Amino acid sequence: MKLPKNLRVSATGVGSMPFHDVEQACRLIVEAFPDLPFWPQLPMRDNREGMLIQYSENMPCLKPDIETKGVLFDVTRRDECLLEFYEKAAAGDLDYFRISPEYAAGLYFMLDAARNSPAEFLKGQVTGPLTFLASVPDASGQALLFDEMMSDAVIKALALKAAWQAREIARAGKVPLIFFDEPYLAGFGSAFCQLSRERVISALKELFGFVRAHQECLIGVHCCGNTDWGMMLETGLDVINFDFYAYGKNFLLYPKEIRQFVASGGMIAWGAVPTTDFSAELSVDMLADRLGGAFQVLEEKGMSKTELKAASLITTACGLGLLELELAEKLNRWSAGLSMKMIGL
Repeated sequence: MKLPKNLRVSATGVGSMPFHDVEQACRLIVEAFPDLPFWPQLPMRDNREGMLIQYSENMPCLKPDIETKGVLFDVTRRDECLLEFYEKAAAGDLDYFRISPEYAAGLYFMLDAARNSPAEFLKGQVTGPLTFLASVPDASGQALLFDEMMSDAVIKALALKAAWQAREIARAGKVPLIFFDEPYLAGFGSAFCQLSRERVISALKELFGFVRAHQECLIGVHCCGNTDWGMMLETGLDVINFDFYAYGKNFLLYPKEIRQFVASGGMIAWGAVPTTDFSAELSVDMLADRLGGAFQVLEEKGMSKTELKAASLITTACGLGLLELELAEKLNRWSAGLSMKMIGL
């Protein structure tokens, strides 16, 4: 399954929004992103919508901590919990891995709205396994990322949550596009991220394969910092989403890999609208000039503008969940406006 080229330079959102009102958030999304709406994560509305706790239900040996918005490791029933988990995973019991309405109100609202929407697609998101594992400590305080058994279980659990989500989107009559958010990989290559290139590629390939084995869908990865973009393009994802505004020059250091990725049907979701470091002079026209400059660089490396536009989406650089409501609304509308500018480029 590949994204059709008629989505060229369409805009969508990363995931989190600062709304308390579910309907208000979803109506803005439908209005701003008619071609590729997404369901909003609303961490300001409820602690259960934070990026870790939102996907923690029925995770083996893990318990959501609603007060702290974190996830706790429970070692007391490790063997029993893992046995139950692997039985459910082997059976492909997607309902066991559902995300409850209390944890994702925007998902359920958008699923209902999708049934009456002309949009062909609906985007969803899940916290990536490397970020999740790096963020949850075991009983000794070490990240679960270094626990081989728990790493395997969390990768499979998040894959099944993505597959359940994709199934529900498909049941609503839309093509599912599921993104995995991996901010942890922004530190790849530093002491902060103690992973080899081989392990990152292997973990993400396993994740994507497990999702696709249970539910047909398109898969993207969002990383809001700089990373090894050549590595990411090797993982078998359909869409790569990154903070172009801050790290576009770094991404453009991989023209060969970008060209091969696009030629194979991959798409680039350019996070061209900044979510930090605003200046008074910033405008949609300036952002269009900046992104047009990136297109020019790739054209000089052998890609055509038509090819690039057909393989591009527009987003903000990162999620908007921690911003002021008025600013979040403005940035979503800028994404939509930038999409229109790029169509006419």
